[in-house]
Amino acid sequence: MSRSAPTRFRRLEYRLEYLALRLTETCAGILPRSLFLRLGAGLGELVYRVGCYRKIVRRNMEFVGGWSPEEQARITRRLYRTLGRYAFDALRPSHLPPPFGIENEDVLTTETSAGKRGAVGILAHLGNWELFGPLFADRFPSLTVVGKPMKNPYVNDWLFSRRGVSGARVIFPRQAARKALKALKERGIVAFLIDQYAGDMGTSCPFLGHETRTVRTAAGLMVKTGCGGIGAYALLGPDNRYRIVFESAGPDSLIAPDVPDPVAALQAAHNEMLGRWIRENPDHWFGWFHRRFKDCIKY
Repeated sequence: MSRSAPTRFRRLEYRLEYLALRLTETCAGILPRSLFLRLGAGLGELVYRVGCYRKIVRRNMEFVGGWSPEEQARITRRLYRTLGRYAFDALRPSHLPPPFGIENEDVLTTETSAGKRGAVGILAHLGNWELFGPLFADRFPSLTVVGKPMKNPYVNDWLFSRRGVSGARVIFPRQAARKALKALKERGIVAFLIDQYAGDMGTSCPFLGHETRTVRTAAGLMVKTGCGGIGAYALLGPDNRYRIVFESAGPDSLIAPDVPDPVAALQAAHNEMLGRWIRENPDHWFGWFHRRFKDCIKY
């Protein structure tokens, strides 16, 4: 079913959002990066004080558990400030890459070596996932990102254009299986962000200690094709430098060869990996803003 046409007021709101985005993008190309990131943190602090989405964040953190109320409050405030820094950094021109260091770069070679049909990238809304396009697209025959369209059509077109400049192709979830298979045959990389609620496109799987629907396509492609798997995240440090980490995420490294349901086992292993990242860096995971646990709690 097609999405209903936006009202006149909604179209005006979309245009204003887009103009604000482009104005901020212009400032990003003029101001020093350190100053721009401080402005982003300040905007995040303002959003935190206004209280946008704080009820959802609090509900998620209480449900997941592991932190005292005082720790949750501190993490939440840092989360908003961190989100502002990432958002502003993502608006900087793509020809001005930020400083970064890479850990476990050999994983890229191992998981895309001879005999493998490309690799599936396992990502989360942790840190700056958009950074992988401009930094790594030229290393592989193709880089494909599975992503949902934005509600704002102007912002959606802008984002797709930026991704296209980096060489990354974008496909929608309902097209993912067929087009991903084609990309893997070309020995390319197909990246999935698997940390959001998957609805009818997912199956129940443990995530941060609770059963909830998780994307099945990523694990299914690995099992079906024998391709490699790469887990990755990029975190922005207090020195404004990124720490990029790769981990092996394919069946060979995460599950036993004789498990009765390899897709389900691989899903669980991927979620366990993401859960470890999130618990180590809770103020860098923007999934706290999403209704990730619809199967378990009411928001």
